[in-house]
Amino acid sequence: MKYAKDGDFLVVKLEAEDDILQSIEKVVKQEGIKAGFVVSGIGGTHDTEVGALRGKSHVREIIEEQMEILSLSGSISSDDPVLHIHITIAGVSHHAMGGHLFSAKAFPFAEILIRKFDHIDMKRRLNDNSAFKELEFS
Repeated sequence: MKYAKDGDFLVVKLEAEDDILQSIEKVVKQEGIKAGFVVSGIGGTHDTEVGALRGKSHVREIIEEQMEILSLSGSISSDDPVLHIHITIAGVSHHAMGGHLFSAKAFPFAEILIRKFDHIDMKRRLNDNSAFKELEFS
Protein backbone atom coordinates (compact mmCIF):
# COMPACT_ATOMS: atom_id res chain seq x y z
CA MET A 1 0.00 0.00 0.00
CA LYS A 2 1.07 3.53 -0.68
CA TYR A 3 -0.66 6.90 -0.61
CA ALA A 4 -0.18 10.54 -1.50
CA LYS A 5 -1.75 13.74 -0.15
CA ASP A 6 -3.00 16.88 -1.87
CA GLY A 7 -4.56 19.30 0.59
CA ASP A 8 -7.52 17.55 2.22
CA PHE A 9 -7.47 14.63 -0.24
CA LEU A 10 -5.54 11.37 -0.05
CA VAL A 11 -5.13 8.92 -2.90
CA VAL A 12 -4.50 5.37 -1.68
CA LYS A 13 -3.13 2.60 -3.92
CA LEU A 14 -3.50 -0.96 -2.69
CA GLU A 15 -1.57 -3.89 -4.11
CA ALA A 16 -2.85 -7.44 -4.56
CA GLU A 17 -3.86 -9.07 -1.26
CA ASP A 18 -3.85 -5.82 0.75
CA ASP A 19 -6.79 -5.83 3.15
CA ILE A 20 -9.00 -2.92 2.08
CA LEU A 21 -10.43 -1.93 5.48
CA GLN A 22 -7.16 -2.43 7.37
CA SER A 23 -5.31 -0.35 4.77
CA ILE A 24 -7.79 2.52 5.02
CA GLU A 25 -7.61 2.38 8.82
CA LYS A 26 -3.78 2.47 8.64
CA VAL A 27 -3.83 5.62 6.48
CA VAL A 28 -6.42 7.22 8.77
CA LYS A 29 -4.27 6.50 11.83
CA GLN A 30 -0.98 7.58 10.21
CA GLU A 31 -2.52 10.85 9.04
CA GLY A 32 -4.44 11.52 12.27
CA ILE A 33 -7.76 11.79 10.42
CA LYS A 34 -10.60 12.27 12.91
CA ALA A 35 -13.34 13.04 10.37
CA GLY A 36 -13.73 12.34 6.69
CA PHE A 37 -15.24 10.30 3.92
CA VAL A 38 -14.06 7.60 1.61
CA VAL A 39 -15.25 9.33 -1.55
CA SER A 40 -14.66 6.62 -4.13
CA GLY A 41 -12.81 3.44 -4.92
CA ILE A 42 -12.11 1.35 -8.00
CA GLY A 43 -10.14 -1.78 -8.78
CA GLY A 44 -10.86 -5.34 -7.80
CA THR A 45 -11.45 -7.62 -4.84
CA HIS A 46 -11.73 -11.22 -3.78
CA ASP A 47 -12.93 -12.80 -0.54
CA THR A 48 -15.33 -9.89 -0.14
CA GLU A 49 -17.67 -10.09 2.86
CA VAL A 50 -20.72 -7.85 2.54
CA GLY A 51 -23.85 -7.47 4.59
CA ALA A 52 -27.41 -6.47 3.81
CA LEU A 53 -29.32 -4.86 6.64
CA ARG A 54 -32.37 -6.83 7.76
CA GLY A 55 -34.03 -5.37 10.81
CA LYS A 56 -31.31 -4.61 13.33
CA SER A 57 -28.66 -6.98 11.99
CA HIS A 58 -26.86 -7.80 8.75
CA VAL A 59 -27.27 -10.89 6.60
CA ARG A 60 -23.68 -11.57 5.54
CA GLU A 61 -22.27 -13.21 2.44
CA ILE A 62 -18.70 -13.93 1.37
CA ILE A 63 -17.99 -13.61 -2.35
CA GLU A 64 -14.78 -15.54 -2.89
CA GLU A 65 -14.24 -14.95 -6.60
CA GLN A 66 -12.51 -11.94 -8.11
CA MET A 67 -14.94 -9.02 -8.51
CA GLU A 68 -14.72 -5.54 -10.01
CA ILE A 69 -15.23 -2.61 -7.60
CA LEU A 70 -17.94 -0.36 -9.02
CA SER A 71 -18.23 1.87 -5.96
CA LEU A 72 -16.60 2.18 -2.54
CA SER A 73 -17.67 4.91 -0.13
CA GLY A 74 -18.29 5.64 3.51
CA SER A 75 -17.58 7.72 6.57
CA ILE A 76 -14.59 8.07 8.90
CA SER A 77 -15.09 9.07 12.53
CA SER A 78 -12.85 9.55 15.53
CA ASP A 79 -14.36 6.71 17.56
CA ASP A 80 -15.56 3.14 17.19
CA PRO A 81 -16.27 2.10 14.56
CA VAL A 82 -13.81 4.39 12.79
CA LEU A 83 -15.00 3.22 9.36
CA HIS A 84 -18.49 2.68 7.95
CA ILE A 85 -17.91 1.59 4.38
CA HIS A 86 -20.23 0.29 1.63
CA ILE A 87 -19.15 -1.41 -1.58
CA THR A 88 -20.76 -2.27 -4.89
CA ILE A 89 -19.07 -5.01 -6.91
CA ALA A 90 -19.77 -7.01 -10.07
CA GLY A 91 -18.44 -10.24 -11.55
CA VAL A 92 -18.37 -11.71 -15.02
CA SER A 93 -22.20 -11.69 -15.18
CA HIS A 94 -22.04 -7.89 -14.90
CA HIS A 95 -24.76 -7.99 -12.23
CA ALA A 96 -24.03 -5.65 -9.34
CA MET A 97 -24.18 -6.64 -5.68
CA GLY A 98 -22.96 -5.06 -2.54
CA GLY A 99 -23.72 -3.69 0.88
CA HIS A 100 -21.92 -2.96 4.11
CA LEU A 101 -18.27 -3.97 3.72
CA PHE A 102 -17.03 -6.29 6.47
CA SER A 103 -13.82 -7.39 4.75
CA ALA A 104 -12.14 -7.70 1.35
CA LYS A 105 -8.76 -8.25 -0.22
CA ALA A 106 -7.65 -6.04 -3.10
CA PHE A 107 -7.05 -7.98 -6.31
CA PRO A 108 -5.33 -7.21 -8.56
CA PHE A 109 -5.25 -3.69 -7.03
CA ALA A 110 -7.51 -0.96 -5.64
CA GLU A 111 -7.40 2.84 -5.85
CA ILE A 112 -9.23 4.82 -3.17
CA LEU A 113 -9.90 8.54 -2.66
CA ILE A 114 -10.29 9.89 0.90
CA ARG A 115 -11.41 13.41 1.84
CA LYS A 116 -10.50 14.54 5.37
CA PHE A 117 -12.18 17.30 7.36
CA ASP A 118 -10.15 19.37 9.81
CA HIS A 119 -12.96 21.50 11.23
CA ILE A 120 -15.75 18.97 11.70
CA ASP A 121 -15.95 16.69 14.74
CA MET A 122 -17.47 13.34 13.70
CA LYS A 123 -18.32 10.66 16.27
CA ARG A 124 -20.67 7.68 16.42
CA ARG A 125 -23.39 7.42 19.03
CA LEU A 126 -25.81 4.58 19.67
CA ASN A 127 -29.27 5.37 18.33
CA ASP A 128 -31.80 3.40 20.39
CA ASN A 129 -34.27 3.41 17.49
CA SER A 130 -31.89 1.77 15.01
CA ALA A 131 -29.66 -0.11 17.50
CA PHE A 132 -26.63 1.11 15.53
CA LYS A 133 -23.87 3.60 16.26
CA GLU A 134 -24.75 6.44 13.92
CA LEU A 135 -22.71 9.43 12.81
CA GLU A 136 -23.02 12.68 14.71
CA PHE A 137 -21.06 15.77 13.82
CA SER A 138 -20.55 19.37 14.85
